[in-house]
Amino acid sequence: MITDQTNYAALMKPVALDLLGEPKTRSGPEWRWGNHGSLSIDVERGVWRSHEESEGGGVLDFIVSQKGLHGCKEAHQWLVDKGYAPSDQQAATPAQKSQPRIVQTYDYADENGELRYQVCRMEPKSFRQRRPNGGDWSWSVKDVIPLPYRLPELLSRPEETVYIVEGEKDADNLAERGLLASCNSGGSNNWKPALNQWFKGRKVIILPDNDEAGRKHASAVRDGLGEIAASVRVVELPGLPEKGDVSDWIEAGNDVSGIEQVATDAERKVSEFLDKIRASNLLARRPPPQKFVIEGLIPEPIAAAVVAPGSTGKSFWLMQLAASVATGTPFMGHKVDRPGAVLMFGAEDDNDEISRRLHAIIDESPWCGHHLDKELVGQNFLPYSVVGEDWRLIKDGERVQEKISRIVQIANAIDNLRLIIIDPVSRFRSGEENSNDDNTRFAEVLEQIRKETGVTVLVAHHSRKGSTGESVDDMRGGSAFSDALRFVATLAKLKPENAKNYGIAKDDAAKKVIFRVVKSNYRTDVDEVWLDRGIGGVLKVTDTPSQTNAADRKADERYQSTVDKLREVIREADANSKPLTRRKLRDMAGVNGLFKMGESSLTGVVERAIQEAVIHTKPGAKAETLHTY
Repeated sequence: MITDQTNYAALMKPVALDLLGEPKTRSGPEWRWGNHGSLSIDVERGVWRSHEESEGGGVLDFIVSQKGLHGCKEAHQWLVDKGYAPSDQQAATPAQKSQPRIVQTYDYADENGELRYQVCRMEPKSFRQRRPNGGDWSWSVKDVIPLPYRLPELLSRPEETVYIVEGEKDADNLAERGLLASCNSGGSNNWKPALNQWFKGRKVIILPDNDEAGRKHASAVRDGLGEIAASVRVVELPGLPEKGDVSDWIEAGNDVSGIEQVATDAERKVSEFLDKIRASNLLARRPPPQKFVIEGLIPEPIAAAVVAPGSTGKSFWLMQLAASVATGTPFMGHKVDRPGAVLMFGAEDDNDEISRRLHAIIDESPWCGHHLDKELVGQNFLPYSVVGEDWRLIKDGERVQEKISRIVQIANAIDNLRLIIIDPVSRFRSGEENSNDDNTRFAEVLEQIRKETGVTVLVAHHSRKGSTGESVDDMRGGSAFSDALRFVATLAKLKPENAKNYGIAKDDAAKKVIFRVVKSNYRTDVDEVWLDRGIGGVLKVTDTPSQTNAADRKADERYQSTVDKLREVIREADANSKPLTRRKLRDMAGVNGLFKMGESSLTGVVERAIQEAVIHTKPGAKAETLHTY
């Protein structure tokens, strides 16, 4: 007989091995069997669970399920027959009293009101399912078709809204207060397709528990009923604590009659929101034209970035941009239609260096085709050096609202502000450089500043070490940062290996900087601008060179390596009063000649030198002579 002295939990391990053999997987005390590990057993606690059949319990229930026995008595006798338990133990002990006992049952009846199975709440708290079996109970519901809880009541009130909750207790609490409520057996993540048919044409409101499992369960129920029910709404009850359910909501003093109103209010708010975002609202009026800080180049108000390797001239470019906006002077050939103030936060240069650069920009102001108005630059450009100060706007993944608010406060105190510059990104944020989460948060801060000030926020950002800075992929950090920005441009030096493709000498190539728009969600009238670094580091627009073909590049290399020698030969001939002619120079051609090149190649060098005024011609007795003066 079943006795209080039998330690059933300790028998789970040998019984499981006896009935199932070796497990498919073991993870500590949890052993799993089945193709997908659907049957799990905790061999220390002595409990099991079939996730596929939604049943479980202790060792006696396990034996009943696996052997098809009728009740715990037969299961205990199986243990005795197998030698796992003695047959002569009679006295009750506290150990037996700690075995799970039924404290509440929930009946699942079919459409005819006939009991098909029960969910039993046990103490200590757990849930088990059983079905009637010839006047007794079978603790296996393997072949039982799942039914909605309180199905007969659901069918008897076909016009009423059905409230689907996560557990029987919640459904009963709603039913006691006059609402039509139901749920599935087995709790969350156990809504079966067989349940859907009973809700055909019904109005359904799902009340999820306030946790991730509850929201996933509500989503699964909604998906299951979406094409069957007349309507399905998920309503999250206001004020629920974490992991709270509708029973907690009722216990907190809320009236269930308000649930329908909560659902109605939620539906109304969604309807109002949808009406608000319909395209008809946009089509009802003509939008204003897109505004630009720099016409056809930098839009406003947006969050934007300029990206460059170190020592490219990024800070000069930013300050020249600021000077153009401050004075209304064209920038890189683009108009500034609405000049105004520029606020710059710089964390790399102190006031002395900023001053030196400003003076160079003013002194070399023909770089923009006009002389800059020094007084307007002084009045409208507000560079704020924060070198040595902590101005991080993001720390440990969180916004530093004090600093953000300070920037907004300063900006909003400036009349006719047109642009905010932050230089560089690395001094205004912390966190993992390649973390998409950290980069997204920083982009969100820039958007916050943009929204609260109404102007474009332009940040200077370094490109990755070893990169050329020519593309958006060269930007430091995760892709989330560039993805969140509306405009990204780069400044890159001309690579020496590419200089020859443009016929640019090595010394000249070192001065070249190329500006490129690599991302813009708005109209831009230019994709690329070439710049020369001039006196003091000021950047000046220059003509975009054309790429040459291989033959042209070879001819240029030949010219560059020969022209100095050509000048020297002509100079010596002049000094000896024996000036050279083209004919005499051709005699110096050939692989064994002075210039080690063919006649046509040497002729090409001579003609280019004449064209570029490196050498000159004068009339001679029979033919033109060549000179260096």
